[in-house]
Amino acid sequence: MTRMEFLKQLEYLLQDVDEKDREDALTYYLDYMDAAGIAESDSVDGLLDAPEKIAMTIKSSLNGGGDDKSEFSEQGFTDGRMEPESHVPEVYGSKDWKESKTKDETYEEWDSETAHSDREDTPVNNNRGKYIMIGILIVLALPLIFGAGGTVFGVIAAVFMCIFGFFIGAAGCAIGFSVGGIALFAASIARMVVSVPEGILMMGLSFIMVALGIISVILTILICTRLLPWIIRGIVSLFRRLFQRGGTAA
Repeated sequence: MTRMEFLKQLEYLLQDVDEKDREDALTYYLDYMDAAGIAESDSVDGLLDAPEKIAMTIKSSLNGGGDDKSEFSEQGFTDGRMEPESHVPEVYGSKDWKESKTKDETYEEWDSETAHSDREDTPVNNNRGKYIMIGILIVLALPLIFGAGGTVFGVIAAVFMCIFGFFIGAAGCAIGFSVGGIALFAASIARMVVSVPEGILMMGLSFIMVALGIISVILTILICTRLLPWIIRGIVSLFRRLFQRGGTAA
């Protein structure tokens, strides 16, 4: 009879025993066989009495009433008052050990405090390692982030400065050509009194200047109403695409 078969049969024979006593008995024999180096597939014949005899002894001792000096042995349930304690294998404390069945109904044991400590320490260590790695990556990426950010900011600032320069230039041209054309037109009328050809020439130049002033005004209006909003929408769309791609990749 193998160790697994022994435990199964002993558990079956102790079904009518109190659950705590049954668990204590199974725990004792499981610990005893572990201490003796008996594997699950090893035979226990000659090492332990038959499960029927051990179960009968346990039931008889429990029914007859026992005290704190009674415990389990390889021959069943023994009374410590009648036998010396030296020949009985040491029993593990029930408060420090737990038992469970695996899917193939075999028994495993572990130290509950050690298992609980391992389960608590592992996530903390893993999280700590993740935080350290994230911090290192951020430090290494800072030069790239600042460099790329500075480049993007410089390009955007240059675009806006160019637009602002065009706007100032167009507005200045509109004001200058318009005022100059009007002034030249007035001067041409006065010049006609002295010389008609010169007055006509000055009047023609004044018309050209007024036309250039009107063109500059139209260009200024187009910059404010068409070019500037179009550039702003393009920059916003560019950043939106970059953030959407970054979110999708994450």
